[in-house]
Amino acid sequence: MPEGPEILSYMLYFRKLFLGKKLEDIISFGTAKKIKLPNETNIVSAINCRGKLLWFELDKKNYIHIHLKITGHYVLEEPEKYLRYKFEFKKDNKMNSLYIEDMRGFVSIKVLNTSKHNDEIDKLGIELYSNNLTLEYFKELIDKKKKVILCRFLFDQGNIAGIGNYIINEVLYLSKLIPEMKVSELTNNDIKKIYNNILFVGYSNLLSHLKGDNIK
Repeated sequence: MPEGPEILSYMLYFRKLFLGKKLEDIISFGTAKKIKLPNETNIVSAINCRGKLLWFELDKKNYIHIHLKITGHYVLEEPEKYLRYKFEFKKDNKMNSLYIEDMRGFVSIKVLNTSKHNDEIDKLGIELYSNNLTLEYFKELIDKKKKVILCRFLFDQGNIAGIGNYIINEVLYLSKLIPEMKVSELTNNDIKKIYNNILFVGYSNLLSHLKGDNIK
């Protein structure tokens, strides 16, 4: 499942490909939900992300939210199977396409106005790569969730957006902690180890993606 590192690398790559272009259509395949675009010019004015959520901003007032969920992936060439959506972009009579393949069909796409977009973003916690994710801030999050199981705390996107299964597994392994323990059982040293390992795993995976090809 794509997590914070993958989504951020996608976002940076998509900015090179699609900013300033018109989103002509989003074509659905199979049982995928049909998507109706706003009745506007639909020029891509920004592309951003938070955690596992990526969005295209259109005309500075509408937003296409994309959550790949468990088995979704972005590809630039039409996949042989599991094709769910095709995004068609146009500029100067040249067309570019972006495809979403998803074996299980859980990918979610929403078209939102500014108000609903802000509501969705407000549900998410601090971004994994935010400069405001300091050790002190992390300790404050811990203090608010002392009765929660550690693995559940880390997985909750309302705490830190972008952490998923593989990051959690690597962080707990490096920290030598078990996922079933309660947050209240953590020592100050445990908290510091978890925080440092979240940053280590998050940034090392991001750098790995940025060095290689973002999309096949």
